[in-house]
Amino acid sequence: MDFDKLIQTFEDEGEKLVIVRPGISLSLFYSEPVGRLGPAVADIVEDYLAFIAPRTLDQYYAPSAVYKPFGAKVLQATLQGLRAGEEDDEFYEFHFGPGLAVGSGCAIHFKGSALADEEDFPRETNLLTLEFPSDFLRHKSPQAFFGFVVRTADRFPFHYGIAGHAFQHPVMVFRDEAHEAIARLAMRYLGFDLSYEDVRDDLRGHVHNVSWITLLGRPLLDKLGGLAPLRAGLGAGIPVVELRHGAAIVACETPPVGDVNRGAQDLQPLKEVARQLRPLRLEPELLGAEDDVFAARWLARLDA
Repeated sequence: MDFDKLIQTFEDEGEKLVIVRPGISLSLFYSEPVGRLGPAVADIVEDYLAFIAPRTLDQYYAPSAVYKPFGAKVLQATLQGLRAGEEDDEFYEFHFGPGLAVGSGCAIHFKGSALADEEDFPRETNLLTLEFPSDFLRHKSPQAFFGFVVRTADRFPFHYGIAGHAFQHPVMVFRDEAHEAIARLAMRYLGFDLSYEDVRDDLRGHVHNVSWITLLGRPLLDKLGGLAPLRAGLGAGIPVVELRHGAAIVACETPPVGDVNRGAQDLQPLKEVARQLRPLRLEPELLGAEDDVFAARWLARLDA
């Protein structure tokens, strides 16, 4: 498949900006506060950079609200800040990646809080997303990628995670334009995640999607009755691998695209996973696009 045709651009003052890129993403949601989570995120960032080498990160989103070249000073300051976290830290956030260009296709996004707003966000989670270019599995085997996912998930107790194809975007700029563009693609390419980061605000106790690799933390596994009934429900064709802090469901050998114009036959294993995890599914009214029916349609896309 020619993934380049899925790149979406936006014209701003005569300049063509990349607001959506196809790629492979690993998103991990955590129910522990940022002060405890930070050191593990620092370790993950270092492991990620070693894993993508010789590729590297292009830019970072600076406090001045512009993208600047990524370098060793930025990395070291970020790692130091993460490892210096304390129990009462309220928030930590960073965004490394191509910005508004295609670039290397590698990116890291982190939004972490104290998870202390029980009144407005009682189900808030923290979110770490690691992004890879769409051709990454031509250079690293699926087995090597799965090994990286396991190492990453084992760093710290997680709530939930997914790894597979995703519509990636710059996160901090042109968010509305990006989410609208993603919505126009999402109901054709059903194997892609939306990369809607705000879902983290209401995800504790739930999942919102399944993917090539779906990660369930211990509390979610307990909701399903444990590993045994999950394995029995999925059958021998879809392995469930026990991890230090939960389990990984591997739907198939490579990430499904789910192109409905080509029959989307690669989606069948994903539908089996979605069926098993249906009791955990979140039912948000919006998933980025300002469309009253899009969220419900997309959430139910694997139910047929």
